[in-house]
Amino acid sequence: MIRNRKSGIRIRKIEYIGSAKTSDLLQKTGRSILVFYIFCIFISDCKPLDLRNSCDPFGESFKTTLALKTVLGDSSGICGISRGVNPDLAIHSQTPADGVVSVSRASVLEFTFSESMNPVTLSAQDVSGICSGSIQVSSDDFISCIGGSVDTTANPKVIFTPSRVLSGGLRYKLRVTQNALNLRNESMSSVYTSPNGFATSGSWVYISNHTNGQIWVFTIDPSNGTLVSNGLPVTSGLGTVSLAVHPSGKFLYAANETAGTITYYSIDPGTGIPAYINTLPSASARTLIVEPSGKFAYATGTTGNLIFQYKIDPVSGAISFNTIPNYNLTGNPTAMTLDPTGKFAFVSAFTTGTITFFGIDSTGFLNARSNNPSTPNSAFLKTDPSGRFLYSVNSGANAVDIFQIDYTVGMLNYSGSMTTGTTPSNIDFDPAGVYAYISNNASVSNNVTIARLDPITGNLTATGANFMASMSTRNVVLDPSGKYAFTSESNGNTVYMFVVDPATGTLTPNNPSFVGAGTGNPGPYAIVIY
Repeated sequence: MIRNRKSGIRIRKIEYIGSAKTSDLLQKTGRSILVFYIFCIFISDCKPLDLRNSCDPFGESFKTTLALKTVLGDSSGICGISRGVNPDLAIHSQTPADGVVSVSRASVLEFTFSESMNPVTLSAQDVSGICSGSIQVSSDDFISCIGGSVDTTANPKVIFTPSRVLSGGLRYKLRVTQNALNLRNESMSSVYTSPNGFATSGSWVYISNHTNGQIWVFTIDPSNGTLVSNGLPVTSGLGTVSLAVHPSGKFLYAANETAGTITYYSIDPGTGIPAYINTLPSASARTLIVEPSGKFAYATGTTGNLIFQYKIDPVSGAISFNTIPNYNLTGNPTAMTLDPTGKFAFVSAFTTGTITFFGIDSTGFLNARSNNPSTPNSAFLKTDPSGRFLYSVNSGANAVDIFQIDYTVGMLNYSGSMTTGTTPSNIDFDPAGVYAYISNNASVSNNVTIARLDPITGNLTATGANFMASMSTRNVVLDPSGKYAFTSESNGNTVYMFVVDPATGTLTPNNPSFVGAGTGNPGPYAIVIY
């Protein structure tokens, strides 16, 4: 009896364990099937590779919505699940019309569906970056999309308002994904993409005159790269040495070293013409920088050994001192630049010959974190487009020093140097980061040195191309397309215009080859393009 009871107990234990294992296996199998099923639907309907994050299965929004709909038994669509397709649903009209050119950079996009839509499904991303939302606008075939807002009050008409002024001389396309649904929870039969897009009018070029304190405004003709005057110049302060445009394209800022001020302006989004707003005292302000978010700005104060720290009102454009108004840096801080992300800054001290590497925190304050490498008489700093290398233009040494940037530890590691013409004053790069262009302020034979970048070390090798004698060439700047270049000749009271050879980087004088930008010695000085 005991043996039997023990056997019975033993058998019951075996049955219980077997039942638990079977149940656990079934649960795991069921979960795996469910996950696989959801994943297949996501790949099939959301097309993440095509639509670039229009529906993210790993995002909290997707997971939360799916869980709630599952619990509540809601079969309505999420990322294409259980939705229908309506072959008659389409976009009937679009403004600006597909294929038009010279569109105002102040334009909004309007398009009309064939029937009323579910406004909840019509969305756009707030800021520029990886394309998301059911309504997408792009100037690079949807590698990235611009930010904006959607207005559906006139449904089925939809209005997309860009968060910033449209870039000049670019072709924009509209895409509406299948996540845009009508009131019956139906999508279009395929993604809509405007075939040709529309082309905007040219970029605006702002050029300061150091002596008379004027700011001249031009528009680049996208067809040939020549500058067309936008009218009479506006007045800034004396000694305007640096200009910066707000990332939104709505405001312009000028550093007036002689006057010791920062003047700022609103920009007409249709014409690019600035209108004066106000002036902020900033003693000996020289290099002025607005960081990419548009919330903060910085300027070097040469005589006071200061770096001014500002904050910007994104609505009014007003610039004011941050709660900590400046950072003390001895040695006559002169040049300043940011990395492409705007999270790091580099400032040169002209007399001590050092560069300080800063981090920028969320409140806009600078925090030094570098080894302060030596680079004598650094008059200008700039990173290459990739942000991996920093270039210091050393006016006294007639050279450009190159540093590899270690962002992890906050170090600048010397990589090499290249000899330039006499008294170099600035450097710029083509958008691809293949060629560098250095202005030579006092060269008798060459106003611009052209060099090729080594993509591994960042070092520069001069191409040997020579140009006309410098008339105190202060700045050389390439337009955003990389097709055209401009130099300010401060003793010649002119701005030269060039065409860039994309294969060799060579500059060829345009036709006409120059425009005037006021008189004085020095005359035309800073150049900024937006």
